[in-house]
Amino acid sequence: MDDDIRQLLLRDELIKDAGAEITPLTGGVSSEIYRVQDGNHIFAVKRALKKLKVADDWYADLSRNASEVEYLRCVEQIVPGAVPRVEFASPADGYFAMEFLGDGFTNWKTLLLEGVCDPAHARMAASVLAKIHRATWDDPKIKTRFETTSNFHQLRLEPYLLTAGRRNDDLEAYFVEEAARIATTRRCLVHGDYSPKNILLANDRLVILDCEVAWFGDPAFDVGFLVNHFLLKSLYGIARRGDYLHLVEVFAETYQAGLGEERSAESDGASAPVAAHVDARASGW
Repeated sequence: MDDDIRQLLLRDELIKDAGAEITPLTGGVSSEIYRVQDGNHIFAVKRALKKLKVADDWYADLSRNASEVEYLRCVEQIVPGAVPRVEFASPADGYFAMEFLGDGFTNWKTLLLEGVCDPAHARMAASVLAKIHRATWDDPKIKTRFETTSNFHQLRLEPYLLTAGRRNDDLEAYFVEEAARIATTRRCLVHGDYSPKNILLANDRLVILDCEVAWFGDPAFDVGFLVNHFLLKSLYGIARRGDYLHLVEVFAETYQAGLGEERSAESDGASAPVAAHVDARASGW
């Protein structure tokens, strides 16, 4: 695969030296990611896989690579610096080149697993997400640009909800109902994988990665996706349970303030993080 990528980069004149250093990066299951260094030029390359690197036979349309590029370009206009800069894209080949974020950046998931529960990080994540949701709210052009429901179904609704439902007969009806609700909700640009593992931090800069599930849909999906990780961390790091749950509260308050009362009221899921926090406290987490 490395030679294949090398030939593409030479063809598209992203590298000039056939001996340029191309290093595979780990961490994802849906794409090949490489660090490329050609002289002083360092960048990252991402190419989508048709079959994901998981135990089950999980396939997804390669067009999601182009959707990711569109998300990066769109969000760069809304919150400059919140996503890697796109340097080149080849939709026909399912790959693109982007800014490489190396030294100085730390993965948020790593920090959380180490017990670093900084409310400032939650505020930054909430503020950026609220700006994206607010700026694209009920925007017909963005809706048309990100009509990617089929990809969202393949990458989220089918594996996360419908498959889980089929494996839990007594709960299947709830999963099916929620999947149908999400699929028909159209409000704003949704990242679809807004998780600490896809967020890098460096001083006062927050950068969002892995947005190939980008979709014009339900904002509550992004909110719930991130809050879920805080709740899981509160079980993993039980000694710091209160600190992890405090991040839920900080994130919720910041997000709702950034989204605005009118849009929060319009969104059925806008209060999801607050409800999750209250439920967690009530259950003794």
